Order: sequence, then C-alpha cells, then structure tokens
Amino acid sequence: MRIPTLVVTLGLTFISAASIAQDDRRADSALSNLDTDGDGSISFAEFQEADGGQFDNADSNGDGALSLDEFLAMGPGRGGPMGPRGEADQRPERNSERMAQMQARMQERMTEQFAEMDSNGDQQLSRLEMQEAAFLRMDSNSDGLIAGRELRRMGRGPDGGAGPQAGRRPPRQGQFGGN
Repeated sequence: MRIPTLVVTLGLTFISAASIAQDDRRADSALSNLDTDGDGSISFAEFQEADGGQFDNADSNGDGALSLDEFLAMGPGRGGPMGPRGEADQRPERNSERMAQMQARMQERMTEQFAEMDSNGDQQLSRLEMQEAAFLRMDSNSDGLIAGRELRRMGRGPDGGAGPQAGRRPPRQGQFGGN
C-alpha cells in the first residue's frame, strides 16, 4: 500500500514542478518582452508602453473612459453548463440557476473592483486608472517595480501569488507620473 502512495506523491510532485516551471518560463518571457531597458524589472513607464489595446477594445463608445457597463462587458466569457467535475450536468434548470448565481457574484465583484479602481470617483475609468490598478496588483512588494519573481507568483495563484491587493487601494490619479 505504501508503494502506490509513494508513486502518486512523486507523480503529483513532478506535475506540480512541471507546472511551476512552465509558469516561470511564461513569467521570464513576459519580463523580457516588457523590460525594455534590460534592468531586470518592469517600471510603470515600461508597463504603460506595453498596453495591449484592451482598454481601447472595451471603450465601445470611444470617449476615452470606461463606464461601469463597458467594464462589466470586459468580464470573462460565458462557459457551457458544467457540473462539479467539468462534466455536463444533465439538469438544465440547475445549470441555469447555478450560472445565474455565478454571474451575479462575478458582476458584484467586478462592480466593487470598478469602484476601487475609480480613484477620482467620477464613475468612469480612465486608461491611467486601469493601468495603475493593474500595476499595483502585480507589484506585490510595493517597490514601484515588477520583478520576475512577482510575475512568477502571479501565475501561481492565491497561495503563491499576489492575489487580491490585501487592502491596497489604487494610487491617486497620476501617482506614477503618467498621462
């Protein structure tokens, strides 16, 4: 009985190590792409330069700011009706009820996130507010730079990553000296 347990434990350890190595490779790749001055970390200016157009795509009316509705539309796509282990649940009424509850929770969390990111309280998110909030989320040690280890932690989730900002509010508008 001990041999199978040992084999399973070693297998899980190997899988975990492989997953961490893959996260590390992704983080190193992201760091090398964003670290334009080659100093081993990402400054806020470098972070701003790497804006991938997500803000522009979400700004459906082109006014240069995101309303709550535009922000909520950025949410993750809707998946199919899945059961607790990823199998399709055969009870459509249970699926639609579960999906409605999950969507309501997601909308509530995103609404709270919007309010936290809206540092000037104008009920709109500017590009700068979005960038500052995202940067602070990644800068887990609050030193104003994102290092490779912080990127690697982000990929590992709540136990090994930055997770929620733990009470950190986004900075005052313009704190980083950006636009």
